[in-house]
Amino acid sequence: MNGRSVLQSENYRLKPLCRGNASELYPLFSDSETMRYITPHPVGSLTEMEQKIDRFTGKNDLSWLITDRRSGNFVGVFRFHKIHSFHRKAEMNAVISRDYRRTGVMTELMPVILDYAFNSLHLNRLVGDLFEQNEGSKRLMEKFGFHLDGVLRETDFDGAEFHNTYVYSQLRKEYLQKYKSPGSTIYLVRHCETSGQEPEAQLTARGLADAELLADFFEDKEITRILTSPFRRAVDTIKPAAVRLKLKVELEERLRERKLSGTNLPEWETWLRRSFEDPDLVLEGGESGNAAASRGYEVIQEAEGDGPVVIVTHGNLLAFLLRNWLPDFGFKQWRNLKNPDVFALRVNGTEASLMPLEIRNKD
Repeated sequence: MNGRSVLQSENYRLKPLCRGNASELYPLFSDSETMRYITPHPVGSLTEMEQKIDRFTGKNDLSWLITDRRSGNFVGVFRFHKIHSFHRKAEMNAVISRDYRRTGVMTELMPVILDYAFNSLHLNRLVGDLFEQNEGSKRLMEKFGFHLDGVLRETDFDGAEFHNTYVYSQLRKEYLQKYKSPGSTIYLVRHCETSGQEPEAQLTARGLADAELLADFFEDKEITRILTSPFRRAVDTIKPAAVRLKLKVELEERLRERKLSGTNLPEWETWLRRSFEDPDLVLEGGESGNAAASRGYEVIQEAEGDGPVVIVTHGNLLAFLLRNWLPDFGFKQWRNLKNPDVFALRVNGTEASLMPLEIRNKD
């Protein structure tokens, strides 16, 4: 099996691994120094690399290619393997290229990986088996709350000597206790592609198709409530998901789009940029970014503790909302938002984290 979802953090993207990635993986997997904590037998040809990818995407594996979101550069590979659906357990491993080693790649990706393991795959136990000498990975396991189950003596031979294996594991209940309590996930959604900006503007054909993809995405998320802007494009974005989940769509006026000005502005993007630089800026007949974010944030606070909740809104309001957790989110990041876009807000007491998600298995 291959990774069915595209996962991402602030700087890295995990894309489903395929045979076409063999040329990218070959320099990494043929490097004996890189593979020293994994196998004494680096791959010797592209054909052998393709065969290894076939194993990585087999029945009991989920594998992703890690890339740099900014440059597109190859970073490494991450895998869940030995997946057992009945016992709900799996093992994991990662291989990072020399250029990105010791730069915090896995530290940044681990929250994404753990969330997918326990909340999408619904694993009960996740295991990391490490060579005793792999100090960096041992520190990573301990940093993210993995328990050292034990040390297996001289389990692997590298051609010169035998090595002990350190076995770390994390259980679902430990993950939930540390990172998430029931009702602590809020999905912030920007509406799908629309034919216009007026309140009654309809979704385009692509927008309607993406609304079905959103329904697929939310089908197994155990959603308990759906709140949306009353604008038609927002309602139609989440309607297919609501039908599948048999949930009422709750119209929430505070999620309407921010109004920049009461009149048409020929240079509206210039004024919008200025409003990101000065979030208290108010144009005649309009609303400041901070004021819009404040009403939207009220909805989020009221929804906390209600179980996993979906909140559907608009790009401008969403951008100012995201600044609560991403202070540098500005005009440039607003322009890079997609229709639709989904962010998972994880709330645990007074702590919160934000993670962008993908609903399509492509860039």
